[in-house]
Amino acid sequence: MKVNGKARVIAIGIILVVLIMVVFGAIKQYNSWRLVRQEIDSRGKLIAQLESKWSSLEDIKQETITLEKQLSLLQKAFPLEPSREELLLSIHEAASTPTSSVTETRFQEDKSVDNHLELPVNIAFEGPYRELVEFLGDLQSSTRAFRIDSLKITKGKDRPFQLRAELLVNGFARQKNPAN
Repeated sequence: MKVNGKARVIAIGIILVVLIMVVFGAIKQYNSWRLVRQEIDSRGKLIAQLESKWSSLEDIKQETITLEKQLSLLQKAFPLEPSREELLLSIHEAASTPTSSVTETRFQEDKSVDNHLELPVNIAFEGPYRELVEFLGDLQSSTRAFRIDSLKITKGKDRPFQLRAELLVNGFARQKNPAN
């Protein structure tokens, strides 16, 4: 019976050791799982932050594209070199209608204003009222920037319902080295 009692104590001891090892292993496994879960959450937050930054970069890229297009339009509207030929071409393109024409263009002296040049030009336009309005609209929607400083409308000479418009129009150009 003594052997049985010792065997029982050894068996209970072995069972307790195994039970303690199982509990210890479970606790260790739980802690490992918890650390992995924290790492996954941490990486998930990092991914969310990176996606947000990526989205911001995409927005910045789109804004850059928009700004580049606007800059291109502004550079066409306000070219760096004051080219009277290009200005005349824009004026004549705006006046390209079948029964009207620009009969006279006279440039005045360029004016330096703030950080740009104004290129004043006197224009004489002859044509029907509808085409005069169209000409003024085309000047306004031209790729070049124009400002109409004065407009005088009188009766035309050649045909009935013809008008003669005398305009003082300013084209613009940027200065290379604006005066401070």
